[in-house]
Formats: sequence, structure tokens, C-alpha cells
Amino acid sequence: MNRGIEILLKRMDSNPDEFKDGQGKWDKPVKGICRAYNGEVHEQREFAFLTPDEMTLIYNKYQELRAKQFTDKIMEKLLDDPHPEKLSKTAVGMTAAGKYGTSASFTVMDERGPYIVDVPLSEVKKPWI
Repeated sequence: MNRGIEILLKRMDSNPDEFKDGQGKWDKPVKGICRAYNGEVHEQREFAFLTPDEMTLIYNKYQELRAKQFTDKIMEKLLDDPHPEKLSKTAVGMTAAGKYGTSASFTVMDERGPYIVDVPLSEVKKPWI
């Protein structure tokens, strides 16, 4: 495997903030590899020394990082509550109703951070239902 690819993959694990979309330290080479992976001819010529497997590794890892960053942004907005005292142990969003409508899944926030809890619908109080 190309040594530069190995370094980028390890860096994505150890320092994901360096790969923030549009502002990351490694933005140009990673996005170029992703464009080559997606078939852009100019980028394919520039990264012709990489194998398709190497490009796939970078593309998949970058998409994984972007998905996590997207989730983090959503959680940040969700928790940007004008009444933070409500977040001590509060359901901050119903995510799904259980099969046959017998339970509901809630994202709950407390000192441990967000986590999901399944609650029987009989115990769910308004405004959640």
C-alpha cells in the first residue's frame, strides 16, 4: 500500500478534526482522491499511481468521518436549547415508534451525554405522543 495512504488513514483515526469538510488540513489531497474515486478524469490522472483499492479506502473512511461530523452538528443544534436546565435528564427527541406501536425510542441527554432509551407507550407522557 502507498505510504501516503497509510499515513492519511492513520491520521483520520487519530486526528479527525484535521479532515473537516472544506476547512481541513488535508482537504485538497483527500477530496482529490475522492473525486478520482468517483471517476473525474483530471483527478484520475493526478492520482494514477494509486490503486482502486487505495482510493476506495480513503473514500470510505472520509465518508465515515463526514457522516460522524454531520451527526455531531445535528446533536449540537439539538442540544442548543434556550432552557439548558431541562437537559439534566430529558428526552430530547422521539426517534421511532416500536413495532405495532407498543414502545417508543427516545434520545435522552444527561451528564453521560446522549443515549437511546426504549419506553413502553403506556409510560410516555405528552408532548412526546
